[in-house]
Amino acid sequence: MKIISSRSLAAFSLITLITLLLGWSRVALAEVMNFTVSPTVVNFETTQGTSKIFELSFYNQGKEPLRIKASIKKMELDVSGVPMLSKGGSGKHDWSSFVSVDPLSFKALPGKPQKVKVVIKSPRGRVGGGYFAVAFDAIPLKKKKRKVRGRQGITLGGQITTLFIGEVPRTGKRKGVIQNAKLVESDAAYSKNNPLGLEVMLANSGTTHLRAEGSVVLRSRSEKGKVVGRFPLKGGSGLILPKGERLFRGEWRDVWRQRGKKLIAEVRLFYSGGSVRKRYPLTIP
Repeated sequence: MKIISSRSLAAFSLITLITLLLGWSRVALAEVMNFTVSPTVVNFETTQGTSKIFELSFYNQGKEPLRIKASIKKMELDVSGVPMLSKGGSGKHDWSSFVSVDPLSFKALPGKPQKVKVVIKSPRGRVGGGYFAVAFDAIPLKKKKRKVRGRQGITLGGQITTLFIGEVPRTGKRKGVIQNAKLVESDAAYSKNNPLGLEVMLANSGTTHLRAEGSVVLRSRSEKGKVVGRFPLKGGSGLILPKGERLFRGEWRDVWRQRGKKLIAEVRLFYSGGSVRKRYPLTIP
């Protein structure tokens, strides 16, 4: 098969954006809100049929009280590792329907932490990994209407989440599969300032999550496999949920030294409990 041409989460503050509705007689003027939740990611192990309790801390860093509403969400990741939240379903690895949150709604006063209890009753008969998220939607407790040059303003809200990454130990498997590898298209010739870019898609066909990291080794086809270069593949935390995919990217800055050469690109990706490799022929123009 030939190569064809063609982000660790941390605690953070969320500031609402000002949205301008062009062509309308009104504009949206957002109240500035600043709040955090800790932790933002919970990694845990559990046993079938048991309960686990977690405590989250919501903190209003702003100057005005907020009205908070919590909800439990199904959690998936896109190929860049960005969480995608939706209403819970019946998927094998969606544990959102086995979770309760207390309180579900509360008033967050400035400078005063609010404790939130999350309880998961680990489902029987489920193996491998299980995932969900707790989302906190916030709006100012007192909605203030303002006028901006004669136009009425409206207050916007914001959202922050905690992601839960769980596993029933020794019941699942991790299995990475390289789906494809492709060069990043470039109209200019390769040079010191225009490196070769490579994108590799890794899928997880197992039943629990994996965290991968990788590299690429370049070998000469005319010099008995001599190594002529190598570079790392980066994919943020490298976390891939079951049936999910992750895009890894890398750059080879010394490609200009191999103009006109025929090479073999050996893609290597490693994760706990396994690794996967794949070779691709590569001709440098």
